[in-house]
Amino acid sequence: MRLFTLLSIILSCFYCTAQEVDEKLCAKIEVRVDKFDGDTTYTTPYKPGYMDLIHFVKTNGITFMSLKAYGSTLNVGKEGVIILLADGTKIEKPEAKIDADVNTSTSGGWDYSAFVRLDDSDIEKLTKSTVTDFRLYIYDSKVLPKKAALYQQYLKCLVLR
Repeated sequence: MRLFTLLSIILSCFYCTAQEVDEKLCAKIEVRVDKFDGDTTYTTPYKPGYMDLIHFVKTNGITFMSLKAYGSTLNVGKEGVIILLADGTKIEKPEAKIDADVNTSTSGGWDYSAFVRLDDSDIEKLTKSTVTDFRLYIYDSKVLPKKAALYQQYLKCLVLR
């Protein structure tokens, strides 16, 4: 019985530590208050181009995830986002609209992006496991582990706001 209690305490402490956020990263989140209606919007930092494939926005209590991929062929009016997580689970948004734009930073091709609303289940998955890859329609992007951990920390910061 004592062993079970000790293991429970250790596991609960591990869970608490895993949920902690890095306050230095949280301080980097941009906060904007609309001067007309007082709504507050939180945006995680990101660099344009392909430096950051993911960022999050929270406004009016709703959290959105922005994803960006590259493709060499043009596809317009397509839908479908699949996000793979390190723990083997996935988040699917089959009706998410994919936007296409000319890629001006490389030797041509197309930038594909999606802006998807996250529900509580999605947020729980993303705060417990990092993103490894995602697909926008047929265009795949791999997320480097270091970047994935950073994105996860930013989302944890948004959960607290």
